[in-house]
Amino acid sequence: MKISPAYIDFLKKCSAQEIKHSKGRSLLDHLIGTYTLLASWHLPKYVCRAGLFHSIYGNEFFTLSLLNIAKRSLLIDLIGKKAELLVYHFNICDRAKTIQNINKFNFIVLSNNQEYAVSKKHLIDLLYLIFANEVEQAPEPHMLTKEDELSLEQAYKALQPHMNQFVQETYTNFIQKKI
Repeated sequence: MKISPAYIDFLKKCSAQEIKHSKGRSLLDHLIGTYTLLASWHLPKYVCRAGLFHSIYGNEFFTLSLLNIAKRSLLIDLIGKKAELLVYHFNICDRAKTIQNINKFNFIVLSNNQEYAVSKKHLIDLLYLIFANEVEQAPEPHMLTKEDELSLEQAYKALQPHMNQFVQETYTNFIQKKI
């Protein structure tokens, strides 16, 4: 699935190519990698678009905001409401608590620790985004810290009942490199 030049231009206007991120790459490289991974899993286009912009507002781990959350309408106009809502939730949720509470089908808002119900489909899409983010920026398997390994494993277990064969193959291939 080809990435629209308008999306890349928008990210460049936000200076994503100048910001250092994981594996010595730019944030733009990571965002493109996340999009590419989600597309390789044959997920809906809106999930892939969300992957391309998943850290634009800043979040609990990547605190730099490329786009002020008050300007959400700009991103909605560019990538659509469904994709932007995933981006927004990715940036405000407590990922660890979201994964721990998967059976409640909710997410936890960081600022006030309250739980907000979402549909099962939306939560699964959010979990795909969380998992793709973890996999894309993970170092080579033999270089994973215990914390990284636990985070990846928890995201995998939460998503496992819902994942397709392409996601399963990615995880299996990644873990086999560790052995």
